[in-house]
Amino acid sequence: MPFKLVTDLRTPPPPNHKFSFRFSLTTGIIHAFNAASQEMFGYTLLEVVGKNIKMLMPAPDKNRHDTYLENYIKTGKAKV
Repeated sequence: MPFKLVTDLRTPPPPNHKFSFRFSLTTGIIHAFNAASQEMFGYTLLEVVGKNIKMLMPAPDKNRHDTYLENYIKTGKAKV
């Protein structure tokens, strides 16, 4: 099932999406992380909320993610 990009964190996740987590596109900070995501990634809600989303990524993307966010903020173009 594809991920849906939601820019308004107040918008509830679609009911048909099993894995759901929310993070800020400008900071990369995780704001929400549901039970299915906890099971998939092996982290509890308390371990991820308030942390950078790059903690869920393998290298080398983890190491480059801050640069990806900076480029997105400057250009408005998502490029990973």
